[in-house]
Amino acid sequence: MKANAKFIVNALLIAAGSIVPHAARAADPAKVDRLLALLKIDQQMGKMTDIMMKSVESGFVDIAKRKGIAPDEIERSRPLVMAAMRKVFAESFSWDYMRPRVANVYVEELTDPEVDAAIAYYSSPTGQSMIAKMPMLMQRGMDIGMKRGREIGPQIDAAIDGAI
Repeated sequence: MKANAKFIVNALLIAAGSIVPHAARAADPAKVDRLLALLKIDQQMGKMTDIMMKSVESGFVDIAKRKGIAPDEIERSRPLVMAAMRKVFAESFSWDYMRPRVANVYVEELTDPEVDAAIAYYSSPTGQSMIAKMPMLMQRGMDIGMKRGREIGPQIDAAIDGAI
């Protein structure tokens, strides 16, 4: 019975810890700013925008083909669509817009000890190597997702058509 009581007390403590308001666990904004600078999030956002643009272009071509748009029309439209999308992305995902929002997520979701540990790790040679490799890792992961999306595109279309 003692073991069960101990288990229940531990479960209650864990549950209570999970409902502590985020403000009580919030990381120091100054530390978060340091971590974001160390992670080069502003540069990462620029690289992610480039990756997203490639995905948008690939998606545009795939959708246009599925809709039966002629290849010459796709090629004629591609630069116009991409210019419009670049403008939207530049305005919508600028670091000036994203920085306070990203920082707020880090402040709300991380604790000071977590931020301190992340700063220590990402300050190390191994952490710096991971930061340098992150855009390529993300690109390759997105490529896998896009390839799979193209493979199942007809199934998605059929499911949507069937549901409608």
